[in-house]
Amino acid sequence: MSADLHRDSVVADTHNDLLMAVTARPPARWASFFRERWLPQLREGGVNLQVLPVFIDDQYRPEGALRQTLRMIE
Repeated sequence: MSADLHRDSVVADTHNDLLMAVTARPPARWASFFRERWLPQLREGGVNLQVLPVFIDDQYRPEGALRQTLRMIE
């Protein structure tokens, strides 16, 4: 029954570090990193929706916080 419920439901991942993990790589690798590392896990877990928080590590504060925020939004 729980497998049926999971399959028939909208499954949301409301906490992950995807944006931080992606932007830690060179921009040319962002899409492939997502396709190769994250997408298979999301599909395997039956995730339909992601909420991606924009969290800025202390290493970027205060001067680099805006730049890092914009990179994540990009």
